[in-house]
Amino acid sequence: MKDKKPKLHQHKPYKVTNIGASPSGKTVKSVTRTAGPSARAASSTSTSSAPPPHPDGTDDTFQHTSAPTFLTTAAAATPSVQANAGKPSNIAEFESVYDTFLDEYLRLEGRGATEDRATCRTCKAPAPRYRCRSDCMGSWLYCQQCIVRNHQSSPLHWIEEWLEAGMYFRRTSLKALGLVVQLNHPPDGYCKLPRSANSDFTVVHTNGVHNVAVNFCRCERTLEHWQQLMRSAWWPGTISNPQTFSQITALGNLSAYEYYRALEELSDEGSTFTGGKVNKRKVFASVMRQFRHLTMLKRRARGHAEDGIRGTKPGQLALPCPACPHPTKNLPADWALAPASKQHLYYLFIGEDANFRLSNTMASSEAHDPGLGDGWAYFVPRQDYLAHIRMHTSEEDIASCSGFQAVFLANTKRSLGLRTTGVGAVSCTRHNVFRANGVGDLQKGERFSNMTYILAAALQGHAVKHVVFSYDIACIFEVNLPRRVETLPIHLRPAFEGLDITYRVPNFPLPDHEKKCHAPYSFHTTIGGGKTTGESVEQNWSMVNKYAAQTKPMGPGTRQVTLDDGFGGQNYLRINSWGATAPRRLTAGVKDYVGAYVEFEHLQRGLDEHMPGMTQQWIQEEQEWQADRSKPCPYEFRINFVTMKEVELELNKEEALKTGNGTTVLQESTPSVFIKLGMDIQKHQRLLLVEVRACKNATASQELDISKRRTALKKKITRYRTLQRIFMPCLREVLSASDVADLDGDLNATTESVRLFMPSDIPRTDLRTTACVDGLPTVEARLRIPEATENLEDIRRGLRSRTMATRFRKANVVGISAATRSRTLMDRVSRSIQTAVAHYRAAYAAAIRLDPMGGWTKRLRPLRDDDTVTGGVERGEGQRVLSWIWYDTNAEELLDTNMHEALRIEFLKSRARRDRQREEIELLEEEMRRTLQFPTADAKEWDARVSARPVADDAVGDGMQAYAREQAAIIRHRRTMWEEKLRPIRVQAALAMQLKFEQISLPMDDTVLAELERLDDDEGDDDGDDNDL
Repeated sequence: MKDKKPKLHQHKPYKVTNIGASPSGKTVKSVTRTAGPSARAASSTSTSSAPPPHPDGTDDTFQHTSAPTFLTTAAAATPSVQANAGKPSNIAEFESVYDTFLDEYLRLEGRGATEDRATCRTCKAPAPRYRCRSDCMGSWLYCQQCIVRNHQSSPLHWIEEWLEAGMYFRRTSLKALGLVVQLNHPPDGYCKLPRSANSDFTVVHTNGVHNVAVNFCRCERTLEHWQQLMRSAWWPGTISNPQTFSQITALGNLSAYEYYRALEELSDEGSTFTGGKVNKRKVFASVMRQFRHLTMLKRRARGHAEDGIRGTKPGQLALPCPACPHPTKNLPADWALAPASKQHLYYLFIGEDANFRLSNTMASSEAHDPGLGDGWAYFVPRQDYLAHIRMHTSEEDIASCSGFQAVFLANTKRSLGLRTTGVGAVSCTRHNVFRANGVGDLQKGERFSNMTYILAAALQGHAVKHVVFSYDIACIFEVNLPRRVETLPIHLRPAFEGLDITYRVPNFPLPDHEKKCHAPYSFHTTIGGGKTTGESVEQNWSMVNKYAAQTKPMGPGTRQVTLDDGFGGQNYLRINSWGATAPRRLTAGVKDYVGAYVEFEHLQRGLDEHMPGMTQQWIQEEQEWQADRSKPCPYEFRINFVTMKEVELELNKEEALKTGNGTTVLQESTPSVFIKLGMDIQKHQRLLLVEVRACKNATASQELDISKRRTALKKKITRYRTLQRIFMPCLREVLSASDVADLDGDLNATTESVRLFMPSDIPRTDLRTTACVDGLPTVEARLRIPEATENLEDIRRGLRSRTMATRFRKANVVGISAATRSRTLMDRVSRSIQTAVAHYRAAYAAAIRLDPMGGWTKRLRPLRDDDTVTGGVERGEGQRVLSWIWYDTNAEELLDTNMHEALRIEFLKSRARRDRQREEIELLEEEMRRTLQFPTADAKEWDARVSARPVADDAVGDGMQAYAREQAAIIRHRRTMWEEKLRPIRVQAALAMQLKFEQISLPMDDTVLAELERLDDDEGDDDGDDNDL
């Protein structure tokens, strides 16, 4: 029986058998090969960098580089071949020449063989320094005159120049070398009256953006400038005085999947005569996979290593984060001995999350599509990982105290036919960089066994003492973690030995947790956490999800290489942008710290004046709670009242019971969801209306923001109208003609003015009963009362803060600068009070119409303007009347208790804001120091690699040395740029830490400041809890 042909080489004239080891493992089966004359030209000892010639009609574009690997006689089996036994032939062939392939790849970074670099390829001038790296065949060296002459018709090729000083190639342009493109004439033609175009003449091409020197024609052949450009296939950006152009071939917007299809169509013109297109899509895909993998190996210096590719360790191909702590590269020698007040500077901040979009079908198998370099980059080593998961196949998906929607969807979505339902990943939460071996496939949902293994793999070799770990369900993940660690493979268990882990929940999902989780798991109360949010992995998914569609049908090996490449690209972008993001973050941090410091000082001095000794008692309580979380939380109210969320939960339970078994009612179709949606729309309508009225002369940025908010509101109103037809089926029967017209009105109008016609908007009880399904008005009443209660508490809290700030301002604020800062603080507090007042009045008006005789009317009343004054309202000299908002049935007792509770919480939150902002500056300063020290160590490693591995082939050695020098130069250049960008803001941060606020001068962008101010005032996080600091 004949052996099957390998997939990579299924085209004539070759006939190839599989490579495989004999049963004894000592010899390799003979390989039969039939080849044309070109096979003899491909020799491993060749010193020429040109591809071998091949006869017309053959297709050995992909074969010639593998030619020397085919054996014609029995030989001793190499370890690599033994390891490859049983793999598909194309993978076995490729892995058997791993190191040679990488050497050839590195060879392209050098000047080629010694005899080829001595003289110019064309004119034989000595010491040529230029080569083309675009579409010109080979990488031959030319002198400056010849490289320019050869590209008269190819002005958009990229040229590289050999730097004698640095001994590596650096990209340059044909314009810099003297090439001038004469339009409206052939390349060898002559124009009598040329006219130079602008110096910034730019052309966008498929291989990049080029700055080109161009002469327009003004002789007897002259045409309009745009016509001259069009005849050169350059599409002008403008008709009058064009300066920017696009090569016509660059105008297609194709996805990665369509790329090869586009190449096929470009070749389709002649297929009618040649017998049709040659389908090489699978071969092309295989080459792309090999290219991605070898590029990772090359960039992580495996071609320079003595032990070669086979010596690559798990995670070694991943790009490390230079801002995270690496004890051997960017930490002080005595970092482990830092005092307690500075230990947070050396914390490792990481987070974990699952992504169910990166699923994978059973389109192939690991036998047919094995991985290349399994576990060498971001994915955990597959076989060990699967062996561990098989031991926990009966484990249920992770439960959560908040019941996250992502977990719910993972359990309910169809998983039949999927190899993996998604991935879990670990990244650093301060710099958004994926950790080495920090990604693993999920077989079904999000399970403890998967996520624990991935976390352990990502922590391998961390060498730090303290980790701040954030996870959506950290509150339950930490409970049995020590027990789960004992079930891990032995080589992963040391990752947790002697490690102090602080568990936190990211800011966004935390409000959905039970109240007992809020303060203990909040970053806002985390000493040493700065302004970390824990949302980095979620943010990274938005970048990586673009790979979801193309990797879903891939085989496991191809998918892993593709995603490894994607994670690496994401890391590169994050690292490379540090020079821009770090100054912005530190600028915002300094500004926020100044504001938080002044706010806290105002509050503390006012409290100390009227309540001596109380603030120190509160600080002591907070410190004791930080040391022992079993003690009462000082950030929470100890007086409970019914909240909106509690009423919603009660209604949901009642609605479930009405179904008989509590499982058939869909959440989207319950009365409480309908009423809550209407209340939410009305709230955002009020906020948007205030914004519109405040922006009478709105800027373009403000108009865009208002437009986006209107669009979002319109979608909610559309959904509300759909549900309204279900829960208020007879609404039209009770409305007047004008009201019906409003009901059918155009939603494209100002959405903030659209009338919703909720049950409370119908004035009479009998009409309300007719319009609504049974019980709907009661549901709204039950939700309106806690809404009013919560907004009343917001009013009280704001009024207390304003009183303390006002007292301190009158007594202590002197000077224009201090008065301006104080006024800004007062304006923020006043706006929050006004917003709460508007929400309260709307809720009270609805509740009084729905339940005018309820017991709630004894504690909630109409709110007058003079009620929103802290303490009382003065009536004549010496007489003060306490507003009703400050008392209940037991006035004195509740007044003292409420005031004490609220002031303690506001004081401690203000203190936490100040401390976190100060820590943020300290952390950013330390991270900047680390990012400047890390490249220094990295560049030295590349310097050492220049002579790290001796090779027999001089051309390969030249390429290895040139690449190592180039990488060292790039790293040092990047460090220099970072240092220049970071230096000014680091000076400002030092002034802020010394409390020299009057000396701070920041180049703050007005638009950024306006956006930060708007975010500070945004009421979007008003979720009824006290988690948000």
